[in-house]
Amino acid sequence: MMPDSFQKYLSERTIIVIPARGGSKRLPRKNCLPIADKPLFYYSVAAARNSLITPHIYVLSDDDEILQHAHSYGAIPFKLPLELARDTTEVVKPSLYALKILKETKELEFDDLICLQPTSPLRTAEDIVKSYLQFKETGANSLVSVSEVDPHFFHWVVDEYEPGYGKLYFGEKFLKSRTELPPVYSPNGAIKIMKINQLFNVRHFFGEKMAIYKMPKERSIHIADGFEFGLCKNIIEKNIIDKTTK
Repeated sequence: MMPDSFQKYLSERTIIVIPARGGSKRLPRKNCLPIADKPLFYYSVAAARNSLITPHIYVLSDDDEILQHAHSYGAIPFKLPLELARDTTEVVKPSLYALKILKETKELEFDDLICLQPTSPLRTAEDIVKSYLQFKETGANSLVSVSEVDPHFFHWVVDEYEPGYGKLYFGEKFLKSRTELPPVYSPNGAIKIMKINQLFNVRHFFGEKMAIYKMPKERSIHIADGFEFGLCKNIIEKNIIDKTTK
């Protein structure tokens, strides 16, 4: 259920983009792999639509199959040139390109952009709503979703200063038990929000006055390989079975 304060932020001046290229080196055609008879990117489209934030939900892709499915799922397909759909393409570049073309060809201008990577299928519509509400009410320039990292993974980092020999990167500063270490967070890739004027200025999502939206580990899985895909597939399909049997 949406908070009452959220209603005033529903706007056609907000755009949601889902960059879903056709290729992938580690997991071929990752964004099209099926989960419960739907391609992976479907779950980001469904979450975006269920958030009710804006009717402007665009799937950005170089792949005709993805674009055809995007239309059938209620999103607006947007064709990317091949040079913006490579492994080395920064995630911000398709968004900047789409904003430029929509302004030039359709006279569409927006204030805020929400980027939902399809490789985070466990992110929910509620996550999108809560993060957007936080972004608007705090007056942040940008927001990224994060999940907590085991402090030993960060504070106890070992630097291999020469082959076979290491030292603690931070020295003895954080040489403490886990319960005494301060919490740290890592961007999980699920949600990125930014004021568009700031996005064109800095050309990334991690500018000054960046808010963080904390998500639990169970919804923060980012699919990079087959193991993570199988894990998300099992979770989603089990949830669907559980709902149908209640």
